[in-house]
Amino acid sequence: MRRWAAATVPGLDADYETAQFVDHHRAEGRRRSNWPAEWQKWLRRSAKYASERQTRQAPGRPGPTAAARPSTTDQRVLAAREAGRRVQAKLDALKQEQHA
Repeated sequence: MRRWAAATVPGLDADYETAQFVDHHRAEGRRRSNWPAEWQKWLRRSAKYASERQTRQAPGRPGPTAAARPSTTDQRVLAAREAGRRVQAKLDALKQEQHA
């Protein structure tokens, strides 16, 4: 498993991540059918998160601020409002046809 970690996620502290993994699953009381695969997934995810943090914190590369990113809720609300406008426009057109 150490060889796998060194080859797959170099630079990641496998001992630290393993301790985190064990503590997390013990605290949650979880059981898995394939612990080695679960551990590998944990390490790959940790490496991904570390890479994303490093990218966001890279000097000269300011990350997007919360104000610059529209929230998914805002996006859903806007999409729903637009859908409502389209439906209302169709209803208005039908009413005009009936009265004409």
